[in-house]
Amino acid sequence: MAKYYAAFLDGDYEEIAADLVERSGSDYIVYRAGEVAGYIPVANVRSLLREDTRTAR
Repeated sequence: MAKYYAAFLDGDYEEIAADLVERSGSDYIVYRAGEVAGYIPVANVRSLLREDTRTAR
């Protein structure tokens, strides 16, 4: 599972644990364990960054 960091237009930040976050129309869709876990309106997001939590071997 990866960590995503969302910066919102109002100045708030949120750390999101998810397998995948992808854009679909006017929303970002958050997936965990293959299921939809939430929606984030694109219009509210300044940036969305992914940090992979797996370690290199």
